[in-house]
Parts: sequence; structure tokens; C-alpha cells
Amino acid sequence: MARRDIFSIGDCASPSPNAKGREPLDSSYLNLQRPCHIFVVLFLSSQMPNSFYCKACKLGFAVGWFHYHECPDGYGAETLLVCSACGTMHTIQHPAFVSIPVLGGLFHKSGKSDKTDRLLAQDGPLFANSPEDPILGHLKEWRDCQTSHDLCPKSKYKYMQDFIDLAPVKCHHCKRPFTLVKEWANQNVRCPGCGKPELSARDSWIT
Repeated sequence: MARRDIFSIGDCASPSPNAKGREPLDSSYLNLQRPCHIFVVLFLSSQMPNSFYCKACKLGFAVGWFHYHECPDGYGAETLLVCSACGTMHTIQHPAFVSIPVLGGLFHKSGKSDKTDRLLAQDGPLFANSPEDPILGHLKEWRDCQTSHDLCPKSKYKYMQDFIDLAPVKCHHCKRPFTLVKEWANQNVRCPGCGKPELSARDSWIT
């Protein structure tokens, strides 16, 4: 599965080289063999991923936060987003805290990564064959985008720890501003693609 970066009010770049090589988020993606030697900060207030499916147009998408079980490229978690105007999925990758050896490697402490949060996007909405068809299995190449602002500004306040600044960001597909969201209420049955009240929650997972 490929990965992602955000973009400001400019155009998205070509697919990122780092966006290649990951598997879709099915059971094989979660059952990773090698342990991660990078510390990942878990934001307890972040909502774990949920997927949705529209019975009318077969649009599918997933939103929410999850972490990886290995971190080969220095990113330890990501937040799945969706455009509430067209249904296109985006995601923000969050850098992992690097494990620094001390006392000759007897102990380790967490150090800050030199990487920054980045967003990537699908080229357009994704569609499933049925409600049981995992939408993440239909993910295509993620487009690595650019942004001129800090996506996840640091704050001393706990209620700001999982804040994502999406205000300057437009949807990669429909170019509309103020439409990207990281959560979707189960009671919101209006499909962001066709607009019909046929949207329903399908499944969720915990990493």
C-alpha cells in the first residue's frame, strides 16, 4: 500500500517514493512479523478507524487513527480522512519517536524524529463491490502532497494533542476547501459522493 502527504493551496505532486511497498490494511497488513523499534505515541482521544459504505452508489471510505507495528520509513501512525463533499480519501502520516540507545544500549530513550506530519491523497473516490468488500483493498497509489503549514501543531494543552489543522487544505480531487474530516458519525447517513441517505457504518478495527 502506498502512503501520503498533505498539500496546501497548490497542486499535488507525483506519487512519493516512500509511498510504495505497504500492504492494504487487511489481516496480512496488521500481522507484521518484525517488531517496531520506534516508540509510537498513542493519542487516547483519537478515534480508531471506521469504514462506511453507500448502498446507492457503492462509495466506500474509512476514517480514524491507527498505528503501525513496524516503522521502516520513520512514520509510526496515520489518520485517515475523507472529503465530505466528494468522498475522496486522504491520510496524514505521523512520525514515530525514535528509540535512542543509552549506556551502551542497555536502555533506550525516546527522541524526536526529524520528520514532519505529511498528507497523501487518493486521486478520487473509491467504490466497493458490496458492503462486505473491504474498501481498503481498493486503495490505489497515494499521491504525495505538500503543505506550507504545520498539520499537527504542538501544544502544552492535552485537549489539543490530537488536533489537526485542516483549515488551509483543499480536497485533492474536488478542490473544495474546509471539507476534510477525520471522523464520521454513524448517524450521518448522507453519502458524501451521491448525497443520498444510504450511507452506513460497516466495520472498525484496533491496532
